[in-house]
Order: sequence, then C-alpha cells, then structure tokens
Amino acid sequence: MSRQIEGALAQSAQILLDFEAVSEEHGLGREERMKLALILVGSDRRNTSLWRLATQLRNVSMTAGGYGSFDPLIEVVLRQKVRIGRIEAALFSFLLGMDSYAHFTAVAAACDPLLSLQGKEEVLIRDATNAMARALDAYRREHLPLDNMRQSFTEIRRYLDTKDGAAGYPGPGDALCFWQRHGSRETGRWIEYSTCLSGMMNFLQDYEAQSSAASGKSMSENPDLYEGEGTTIAARLASAPEDVEDAFRLPDLLYPLTPGGGFEAVIEALTEIETAETAAFLKVQIELLAKLARYGRFALIWPQDVLIDLAFSGCQQKVIQNLRDLNRARRNGDTNLAERALMGIREGLACSTAPTYEEVVDRLDGAVRHASDVYQWLLCNRHPVDPGNTPEPSIIHSEVSRRLAPMWKRKGFADMDEADIRAELSKLETPLDKVVPRLGAIARALRSQVGKGCEGRFQQNRVNFASKLDVLYGQENR
Repeated sequence: MSRQIEGALAQSAQILLDFEAVSEEHGLGREERMKLALILVGSDRRNTSLWRLATQLRNVSMTAGGYGSFDPLIEVVLRQKVRIGRIEAALFSFLLGMDSYAHFTAVAAACDPLLSLQGKEEVLIRDATNAMARALDAYRREHLPLDNMRQSFTEIRRYLDTKDGAAGYPGPGDALCFWQRHGSRETGRWIEYSTCLSGMMNFLQDYEAQSSAASGKSMSENPDLYEGEGTTIAARLASAPEDVEDAFRLPDLLYPLTPGGGFEAVIEALTEIETAETAAFLKVQIELLAKLARYGRFALIWPQDVLIDLAFSGCQQKVIQNLRDLNRARRNGDTNLAERALMGIREGLACSTAPTYEEVVDRLDGAVRHASDVYQWLLCNRHPVDPGNTPEPSIIHSEVSRRLAPMWKRKGFADMDEADIRAELSKLETPLDKVVPRLGAIARALRSQVGKGCEGRFQQNRVNFASKLDVLYGQENR
C-alpha cells in the first residue's frame, strides 16, 4: 500500500481498525487491500465500486427469487454462498460494520429496495448506490477530517469562482448565500448554516496562510497579530487616569485596537477558568464566552454572519430535534408526542422563536461585562495595604460594584473573607488577561451592528433563513 494511502487511513484510528478487521476477515491480498483503501479514502469519486456492489446484490436477490428481508441477504453474501466479488463482499462487510454497526440501519435501508421483484432495476440500483454513498460519506466526515476539508474547500472555491467580482476569498454574506445554494439533505452536504460559516472561516484561514507563505512572511511577522511586551490590560490600567469610571465602557483601555489573533489562547484560558471551579463564573456565562471565542477574529470581520448564526441556528436545531421526536413518535404510535413535534417543527421553520439581534448582543454583552468586572476587581485588589483593605471608590466605579454584588452572595463566596476571595480569584488573573480584550473586541463589533437599520436586516435575514429551512425540511410539515 502506498504511503499516501496509509497516511490517509492513519488520520483515524477507527477507520484503520475497521479496515484491518475487514481485510483480515476476507483474506484480502496486497492489491485487494489497496483497492479497498482507495474506495474508503474517497478516490472513487464516481462511486463505481458502490454501483458494482449494488448491482451484484441485486443479482444475488434475483437469482434466489427475491428476499423478504435484509437478514438472509447478509448471510448469503458474507458467507459467500453465492458468487460475488471479493472486493465487493469486503466493501459490503465494511459498510455494515462501520463504527460498530452505527450505520447498519442506513445501509440496510439502502439495500432494501434491491430485494424486491418490483421496480425498474436501473432506478433501484442507482438509488441504493446513492444511499450507500451517503452512509460512507458520513463515516468519512467523522473520521477523515482532512479529506472532508479538501472536499469542502473545493466546493467553496467553485462557489467563489461563480461570484460576480470574485476576489478569490469569502467575504461578508457569503456563508448565507453559500448555504442557500448548496445546503442539501440529498447530498448530506452543508445542511446547517453553522457548518457553512465554519467552512468559510476555515477556507479564509487557509487562504491567508498560503498567501503569507507565498509572500515569504510568516503570520507572526504581522504586528497586528500579537500585543507585544508591556501591553497587558494590567499595564494599561496602571497608566490610566484615576477618574476612570467603568472600564467596560472604555474600549481603548480594556479593548485595544482589534486583535488579529490570539483567540486559540482564549479557548485555553476559558478552560482554565472553568477548571478553577470558582464561584465567579456561572456555567452559562462560560458557555457564552466560549461561543464568542470559537468565532474568533471572524466575528470582527463578518459580524452580520455571526449574528445570523447566533439568532437563527437555534431554530434549525429545533427543527432537527423535533424531526427526531416525530420519527420516534410515529414508530411508537405516540400521537401526543407527534403533535408536539409537528408544532415545534412549524415554529422552527418560521423562525418565530429567534431572538432579535439586540437580545443576542445584550446577552453576550452581559457575559463579557461580567468577565471585565471580575478582572477589574482583581487588578484593584491584588496588592492591598492590609488584608482588610477595600478598593477605593474612585478606582472601582459604583456600577461595577453594583453588578458584582450578586456574585458575592453565591455559595462559594458567602463564607469567605476578602483575603480568601483574593486568593481564590487570583488564579483567574492570567486567563482573564487573555479573555477580556479579545472577547471585548468581539462584543464591540457585534454591538456596532445593533442600531439604525438593525430591525430591517433582522427581518430580511429571518425571511431568508426560514425560506431555506422550508426547502430543507418543509416537506416534513406537509
């Protein structure tokens, strides 16, 4: 087997394990192993091998006069009681056993029509081929992320090439437009808006990396990508005038010029804050901050795209969950659950429960402001004159103190004196120094989208989003 194919399989311990198990079970030789490996890593783009498998399964069924269920066909093929190609038998075995038989139901459903004596043969074979291809694609997406990324980049590049005035890289609004054009449950590709936004983010990151390599400059040579020595928030606060009231409202102080990078460090810092298990942050606050951090600097350049995701993707998830409930209800004959699920699907399709952009930004602002407040308290209390020292009102504004008041009443702080609280919170200073400026910059960028014209954009995006959801799932509601 070539090193390239070995490397592709080695991207996932699971796919390598499944491949070796099937190869051993069917006694595949070197060339046969290579053929099967090529199929699994996606080299057979036209699904010729799956078409041959579907054709042979159909022939087996017809030779035996048709099967009433899928189980006898498995027995016949895998125990080689009839003539079928060794590669096809191994591929069939692989499809059935992927991820400890997690895809068995999908593969069985794909093959069921082949067992019938009714129907046009070429149509049955084509449909079975496509259905098996979708199951294998789902497996690849789970276990071959690099392969999936290459395919995704190719599709995005084709989309960009068709744009008027194409710049070669995605810009604001492309995530929604791409989703509207290419999101498909038939192909199993780009079904969710969030996936399209992530794809665009990954594509632009790769594009910039290649551009930097071509220009002979590394990303780290760009001074905008790091803050440099002596520019921590603590240093900026130390040089601030004493009459600072509320640092959250002074973006030049706590939130310097838009940072270009460092968001990977924010994810790590949030993990530190969470594992510190202090009462300073509620779980919901950490989750909101983590959500912002995952968008990273892309929220600074595509704030509208991010707002669409924050406001409307929950509606898509609501449709997906209620579809699962509806299918379960129909299997179990549960009419009450079915009615609730249909109502949930209708609400999701209409995007009627989507929060407004202002509501989204207010919620995120609250989490970022809390992080800023905690950090200000830390900086002003880390070197007290004596253990009983309290912060000067001129340094910590009364608004900050007021917002922090409920935090001190939490169970973790209620029985602590100030010295213990300082010791407890001191471990948050370093991670907060990474979190506050960058997430504050994102909060500012998103807040800038709320105001004049905001309501009109929200309503138009709701119409566009609901229209695409109807294309994807509307038939379930009819």
